[in-house]
Amino acid sequence: MAAKILTVLEDAPHNSCEAVSQQIGMGYKVFFATKAEAIGQKCDAVTRPSPCRYSPQGVMQSILKLFALLLVVGENSAIAFAAPAAPVATLQRIQVFEDQLPPSFQLLFSPDNSRLARSSLGGIELWQVQPLQLLAKITTPATRSAQADTEPFSPPLNASNSLRFDQAGWLHYMSESTHAWLTPDLQRGVGSTVKSLSADGRYALRSNTVGAGSVGRDGRIHGAGLSPQYPYARDDIFDQLEKRSVCQLPVTAPADRLSFGKNWAAVQEAAAGPSNPRPLVLCDLLTGRVFAMPYAKASVLVPTLDPQGRWMAVTATDSTLFGGIRVQTQIYALPLRPADFALNSRREECGVLPCGEPSALNTVDAPPANPQTSPDGKWLVGRLLAPQRTVFFDTTALKTVASVQTPEQRQGSISRMVFSRNSRWMGLQEGSHLYVIDLNADKLQALEIRPDTDQFELQDIANDGQHWLMHYRADASSPWLSALWLLKR
Repeated sequence: MAAKILTVLEDAPHNSCEAVSQQIGMGYKVFFATKAEAIGQKCDAVTRPSPCRYSPQGVMQSILKLFALLLVVGENSAIAFAAPAAPVATLQRIQVFEDQLPPSFQLLFSPDNSRLARSSLGGIELWQVQPLQLLAKITTPATRSAQADTEPFSPPLNASNSLRFDQAGWLHYMSESTHAWLTPDLQRGVGSTVKSLSADGRYALRSNTVGAGSVGRDGRIHGAGLSPQYPYARDDIFDQLEKRSVCQLPVTAPADRLSFGKNWAAVQEAAAGPSNPRPLVLCDLLTGRVFAMPYAKASVLVPTLDPQGRWMAVTATDSTLFGGIRVQTQIYALPLRPADFALNSRREECGVLPCGEPSALNTVDAPPANPQTSPDGKWLVGRLLAPQRTVFFDTTALKTVASVQTPEQRQGSISRMVFSRNSRWMGLQEGSHLYVIDLNADKLQALEIRPDTDQFELQDIANDGQHWLMHYRADASSPWLSALWLLKR
């Protein structure tokens, strides 16, 4: 809705914002613009302290209608605008996890939300949510003996994404790149040295395992002397439940170019240099078949696999003729057809692995780049710039159905999105702004949430949409803490 003129204040100081706010009552965003600012179209840069809040979209939609009025008021006059404010909710801390060490890397709920886990430089803690109670604390690396309690916990390199709960309630984590776990009855176990884990902890990407061997979940050496199935096989996908190697892969790129989905895994092959783009390599977890998908000159390939196994999205980034960067996301139907892939000795990457370029699905709108997917696979959510907004792409309708425009953020500010395990709720953080979206609503809308601090980092949201996990601090000079929060509408 466009902003409306409330009043013209001759020689009005900008600090009269509060008085006008009181005149019009609650539920409106209010801001001021002087004649000079409005004519110069600088209204979207005008900000005032609370309770004044501005609506740049409303201002610019109304600006042409105001010129006649602006031309007859004094240079120092101020025009007050207002538009209905969006509903706002608050978050209340119900438990703070005290930590004398650096901030937690990760906080997350179990699938049924009855437990939560947190990792930090101090170790890993498992908590019961109701009533809140510490169940277990692991302070030593998984590979060390239980007697070495004086040794500090050694966090993995990807500590911000090292915890996993599977559907049975097992907590999986990595310590010194070793997969370990805690069962629902609090029994500890140790698995393989891994590069990354699937969301359920069953499958692991392992490095340099072909012909080298690795430690299995039972503590024994597995896979020693694996015979390469093709000349440059080095890594593999390992089934930690059945204790077997499923697929052999070339040397793989960093784990941020890896995705696991139901029955499939995809990762880009590591490149020898920027001028040597490598294909996407796919593993059929049911059959053990390995396929390659070359992408011409694309240097970075980031796959996103449907958790339900119906589709695969691939974001390809390459350079243009004039030195720019081109980013494109395409969606492919799963399962892939083996008939679409074949050996081709004329291409290096296709000489030993079947290669193919299956047709992408026709979409109404372009899917967002490097998206995140909801657990049910219905939504692909990503960010677009100019203007900055978050778009919601429906994978069943193959089109964008909603977008949330968020305030512009400075470079380096925190941007995060998380989904509840039941795919009902999504939490969105853009800098100091926090939103919740009901993904089951007929029309997607973002409800703004205001914690009592603008220094926070979103971590997880429960299935009820009411309980949240976040890091926070009172101000830039205060230590980071972790907390369980309750949403108040």
